[in-house]
Amino acid sequence: MLFGQRLIWMSAALCLLLTSCAIKRDEYDVPSVPLPDQFKHADVMAGVTNNISVKDTVQTYPALQVETLLNEWWYFLENEELNHLIDQAMANNNDLRIAMLRIAQSHARAEQAFADQFPVLSAIGQGHHDSPSNGINSFSGFGSKQDRQYAQIGPRADWRVDIWGELKSLAEATEMEAWGATYQRDDTRRQLIANVIGRYVEYLSLNDRIRVANETKAALESLLEAVSERLKAGDATIIELEQQRAAVMAVEATIPGLELQRENAANALAQLLGVTPGTLQLSDQGIDSLNFLSIVPVVPSNLLIRRPDVRAVEARLLAADADIDVARARVLPPLDITAQAGWGILALGSVVNPYGPLFNVAANLSATIFDYGKRMQEVAYSRAFHEELVETYVRVVYQAVRETEDALANTHMNGKRLEAQKIATEAALRAWQSSQISYEFGDIDFLTLLDTERTYHRNLDEYHRVRMERFLGLVGVFAALGGGVPPGDVLPGDGKRPQGNMAMNASSTVLPVSGVVWDAVDDDEEFWLVQLAGLQDPAGVGHVWRDMHQRFPELMANRVLMPREEGSIENDKQERSRWYRIFVARFQNENEAGAFCRTLNTQMLRCEVVSSESSAFQCLSAEKPRKYTETESGIPASAPAATPIVDQQAVEVGQQSEVDQVSEIDLSSSTQEESDTFKEAYAVQLSTVYSLADAEQEKIRAETKGLSAYIYPLADADGRSVFTVRSGVYTDRQEAVSQVADLRNRLQINGMPVTIRLDKAGRPSPMIQSQSGIIQD
Repeated sequence: MLFGQRLIWMSAALCLLLTSCAIKRDEYDVPSVPLPDQFKHADVMAGVTNNISVKDTVQTYPALQVETLLNEWWYFLENEELNHLIDQAMANNNDLRIAMLRIAQSHARAEQAFADQFPVLSAIGQGHHDSPSNGINSFSGFGSKQDRQYAQIGPRADWRVDIWGELKSLAEATEMEAWGATYQRDDTRRQLIANVIGRYVEYLSLNDRIRVANETKAALESLLEAVSERLKAGDATIIELEQQRAAVMAVEATIPGLELQRENAANALAQLLGVTPGTLQLSDQGIDSLNFLSIVPVVPSNLLIRRPDVRAVEARLLAADADIDVARARVLPPLDITAQAGWGILALGSVVNPYGPLFNVAANLSATIFDYGKRMQEVAYSRAFHEELVETYVRVVYQAVRETEDALANTHMNGKRLEAQKIATEAALRAWQSSQISYEFGDIDFLTLLDTERTYHRNLDEYHRVRMERFLGLVGVFAALGGGVPPGDVLPGDGKRPQGNMAMNASSTVLPVSGVVWDAVDDDEEFWLVQLAGLQDPAGVGHVWRDMHQRFPELMANRVLMPREEGSIENDKQERSRWYRIFVARFQNENEAGAFCRTLNTQMLRCEVVSSESSAFQCLSAEKPRKYTETESGIPASAPAATPIVDQQAVEVGQQSEVDQVSEIDLSSSTQEESDTFKEAYAVQLSTVYSLADAEQEKIRAETKGLSAYIYPLADADGRSVFTVRSGVYTDRQEAVSQVADLRNRLQINGMPVTIRLDKAGRPSPMIQSQSGIIQD
């Protein structure tokens, strides 16, 4: 033992003398990327009016409020069929399931790398037969030789001492890769949502264009009959008749082409939903069924924290930085220690008189003297790869900015196109109506009438096409801003990281309060379950619950979902991801569960029947996510009502729940009894700050403008205190919305309506005492 300790210390001293730069670094930094203060079209978007809106109003959202609606932004389009399609896609899309499985794979690799830092214990059983017993040339004579037989059993420990930080760096690199996989999943979700909405917008627009084509055909056929009657009366020529017939058939020829485009859009949508085209049924509504939003985008720097593709490259960059330390540590001599103990006996001796106990320790320090620069080239490779990822990171950030600028320009320019096209279409309609009258009186010839007719319907078709492009631009804006997924927290580890507005970024998963059972099963009686294919994150649990109830209402009657956790990626400060197997419960016998599963198979849902006593169910954990809130439907409370707001000046974000902005204090410990103690109300939130002193100043500033303000404390995702300044208590949401519009018009204050809780005394809770004399809760 003494020799082994000396060897370790001598080896460490020798390597420290050889190099001092190979010790693992404590921090890994993300390079700073210079970005503009705002997007090029931000000022233009702020001045957008509703002159060309699809509906009677356009809801305009300033940048601060855009942050609150990005996570579930499609609800603000106010289309129930689209909401159902999103649920189905989130529950069944194959690419999303693959991305979730890759998280599980990378997590397993990270756990392996973490385990490599510790000794490996093993049980050894050995049997030996040595002949000759003393080695080569130990024969006692020709025809005879001595041999030796013995056996040994006992424990063994092998440990590579991480004196250079190789194993720790490797563990940190694989951890970053695992976190990066979660952002890859989020990016898949972001793009999936944008693709589903984009294909749906195309489908709705083609419904409109086919409707226009059929109306055009009907109008032309009516005129064809009129020309035919006039030909019989001698008031028209055969040329006019054939020209009109050609116009009818030309329009009729365009209809199959439009129907083919609609079929392709529907088929592409079916693939995104994880079903075959034959099982997808869509309505015939048009693009008027969507609400158009006008938004002022967030600042470009927020893309660093909001865009999951940027965060994924950030994680890869940090992993590559840690890999440099891995390569540098491998240049130095590794130190391996092996310890073995046991009990041995001579195979031919008596078991009663054993050979005796044995123990040995071996320390192996091997240094490469010459390898023609192989290990140093691995360091050079790691550094070059890290630098490549730095450039990749910058490229992805600038690409995110460019995509946002493109989408904003698309929305703005197509808005101007739509306005002009609307005027042109209206003018063409008046020209056609006037030409019909003029033709009846003989003031114009038939060719002029036919030309005005074609011009109007061509302009009308173009109008619908431009509307579609404008909506696709809006989809692109939300996708480019990172919409569809909650922003992630700062990546773990020490070093410089991009910082976002964590008070606005903090979010919680919205889960159904009924229909989903998270608790462990206590009864001993066996029952049967149907396990759905794939893994789901907490948000996916809500999508599966809604999708199953929307598509199979009768089948899901009296059924519940039982999510069971299979794994998680988290550390002491934050929870990044959990993934679950989803079970439908409960069935009295295997045949009943089998019939349920076969019905799902007919709708392209894969499943299998399992017993409640099987390892597939019993070995999983009944663990609920840390950050969550619950609603009856599982739909975020930030979703607006289906009825548009009449007051176009109102800056509305819908029924905004506190947990959609920042987590309520002690949210995880909320109980049903506690929620019954409070009543829901509404207030106008004026500002969010990080210190009570700043909140005091904001409150005083509001009071100087004649507002009655109070301070409402919250906590962000990391438990840090933030303070909101609010005004008013309203029992009706529309009152809060009206107050927001009044403050904006009268005092130029950009507030936002939020949902609050009132205690039994009717006061917002929790309120805090401030220097200005706010009532203590």
